Amino acid sequence: MIKHVVLYKFKDTISQDTINDIIEKFNNCRSLEGIIDIQFGDNCSLKKHLDHGFNYGLFMTFENAEIVKKYNELENHKKAQEIMKEYQEDLLVFDIEC
Repeated sequence: MIKHVVLYKFKDTISQDTINDIIEKFNNCRSLEGIIDIQFGDNCSLKKHLDHGFNYGLFMTFENAEIVKKYNELENHKKAQEIMKEYQEDLLVFDIEC
């Protein structure tokens, strides 16, 4: 199993409509067999002083590394990345095998 974490530092100019569009694109990736879970949301931490400006996170669980490779080629994944490029100042990707 692979746990995939992506933290985003979005500009203040991103709108809720754009966030909703991103969420829709990620949720449409659920059709790929082998994706166990997808969560995308904003930082609600009480310790925001430790977030280094990262304000949104994507958390996914995949059955294995092969599914991660297939996910990276999905059209909805690519569309979400295109939308986010305009608004992201930085991102951090971290995967662990469980």
